[in-house]
Amino acid sequence: MKKVSRIWAILCCITMILQMFTVVSTVYASESTEVTYDLTTKVADVSTAYGDVSLASTAVTEITLQNSYSNDEPSDDSTVFIEGTQKVEPGEEFTLNVILNNFTEGIYAGDIILNYDDSLFEFKSYEPIGDPDKFFYIKHDQPGIVRIIFATEGIAINSGRAPLFNLNFISKDTVAGELGSFTIAKSDFGIMPGSLVYSASGTGIDILVEESWNAGDVNNDGVINTGDLAICTYYYQVSEGDLNWSLAKSSDVNNDGIINIVDLSFIAQLVV
Repeated sequence: MKKVSRIWAILCCITMILQMFTVVSTVYASESTEVTYDLTTKVADVSTAYGDVSLASTAVTEITLQNSYSNDEPSDDSTVFIEGTQKVEPGEEFTLNVILNNFTEGIYAGDIILNYDDSLFEFKSYEPIGDPDKFFYIKHDQPGIVRIIFATEGIAINSGRAPLFNLNFISKDTVAGELGSFTIAKSDFGIMPGSLVYSASGTGIDILVEESWNAGDVNNDGVINTGDLAICTYYYQVSEGDLNWSLAKSSDVNNDGIINIVDLSFIAQLVV
């Protein structure tokens, strides 16, 4: 009887060993199974499910834009125009203001080409104006064409009417009595968010190089009347160095650098 009990105990031990071997084999097979996952799985999910996982992926950082605007379509009426005097004397230096008007987009960069009559005028320099501050690249490798590429310092140009920069020219002293033109040939702007490129419409301006200066004939129509007096009054107290001096200076009949009562009195006495 004792012999049978011993045999039964041995058989039970063998059975338990076989069961343990089966469990170990199953666990080993489970651990050696290749782990696969969808590439769209988030890194955080993979780390949670499989422990520390190292993925060779490119990190993408979204930059928060300062003063960013909506994704509204640009206004069809957005225009780049030139503001400045309508007449100059031979050899006179003058300034043109380049202005962006009527837009609602977040503009962070621009590319503007201005064509001018190089038989009458020479390009001298540029002056950055307006907010925000901008980086400029000026290209003037052939007469008659000035290209200005700019980028803001990370802040969008405010909507509405935005002065972009000034361009300084001089009329050639060998010409007189001729009309020369300045036109915007290209005006592309980089818009964020969306990295869009929008082309605004451009306008121009014609400037007369006078044969002689008829003091008091502010609008150069050949007669001194209340129209000239109105222009002088409109720019009253504007002085040299002000933003709109290029428009006002034709009213400065005594060339003292300011529009004041002296100029008004002079023109009023000449009104016919």
